[in-house]
Amino acid sequence: LREGEFAVRFVVRAPSAPSDASPSSRLWPLANHLSVRRENDAREATACGHVAFTLHAARGAGALATVTATAFLGPAVDPDDDHRGRAEPFVRARTFAAHLGISQVTGEPAPVVTATLAWCGADERYKVE
Repeated sequence: LREGEFAVRFVVRAPSAPSDASPSSRLWPLANHLSVRRENDAREATACGHVAFTLHAARGAGALATVTATAFLGPAVDPDDDHRGRAEPFVRARTFAAHLGISQVTGEPAPVVTATLAWCGADERYKVE
């Protein structure tokens, strides 16, 4: 690190795949894919279920990265269908973004880490195989 600079290491793990999804299921790659975009537009992606990266910033400044992944929301239930309120054989999935940041303004004794989450788009439905 340069004089007056600090760094914070992040390790982000993907949400779990549905318990009834097999490794050969098309849900498996969705569950294990993560992508990271940093302020300088550097991008990385992984399919192993986790990603690690370090943000660097000078005192009085900050740094930001956005991690996108897929969350599985459980079975969809439609009370008006033949299932009479039971879960149908589909799982809902939704992409989300985790915005991770660091900053340290003058007077703060240590860097501040921030995290916010936001949905990206609508739910998608996948048949559980």
